[in-house]
This record gives sequence, structure tokens and C-alpha cells, in this order.
Amino acid sequence: MFGLFSALGDALGFVADHRFAALALLCAAGGFAARTYLPVIGAPIAKVCFAAAIGLGCFDGGYSLRARQDRSAELRAQVDALREDIRLAGVVVEAAKIRSETAERESAADQRRVADYAKILAKGGDCALSRDDARRLRELGR
Repeated sequence: MFGLFSALGDALGFVADHRFAALALLCAAGGFAARTYLPVIGAPIAKVCFAAAIGLGCFDGGYSLRARQDRSAELRAQVDALREDIRLAGVVVEAAKIRSETAERESAADQRRVADYAKILAKGGDCALSRDDARRLRELGR
């Protein structure tokens, strides 16, 4: 079912890009009809219709070329934006790695300080913490 809608969308897109060609075909058909069914004034009407068909066909060629160029430029801009997003994502990943490594080093240093302080407290025996000890623990927690 979605294939049908996709095909219909492609067909409508083609018609939208070549709407002047459709008008040119209508003018050409009108010229043939005028030439066939209007014996007296059909020839001048047919000439006008064929001239309009040729003009609309030429205009459609330029119009559809410009539409393709615009779509191409839009797609190139989207690709460039995606490449820039990928580049920036790489920069963010590198910054995150550096920040993670720094945090790990700081954490290891804090663990060493806590272990060293625990050794100092263990030497003092079973006693309550002094004010200096509490202050040092608070500083380590920051």
C-alpha cells in the first residue's frame, strides 16, 4: 500500500516539475483539434496553439532544469550540514573523553587522600574525630 502512495507521490512530483510541459501538450492537442474540427479558422488557431506549445515546452525545459539545480543545491547543503554535525559530534566525544579521564584522575587522587587519612586516623586509636579531622574530611568531599 505504501508503495502505491510512493509511486503516486513520485508521479505527482514529476507533474509538478513539468507543469508547463503539460500545458504545452494541451496547447498542441488544442491545435490538432482546431485544425481537424474547425475547417475555416482552424489553421490560424492551430498555428497560435502550436506556437504556444513550443514556447511553453521551452519554458518548461528551463524551469525544470532550475528546479533540479535547486534540489541539488538543497541536498548539498543538507549533506554539508550533516558532515558538520558529524565533525562536531567527534569534537564532543573527544572533549568527553578528556573530561572523563580528568574525573578518573581526580577520583583516584581523592581515594588516595581518603586512604592516607584513614591510615592517620587508624594510628590514633579508637577516638572521636577532632575539629581539624572533620574539617579535613569536609574538604576532601568537595
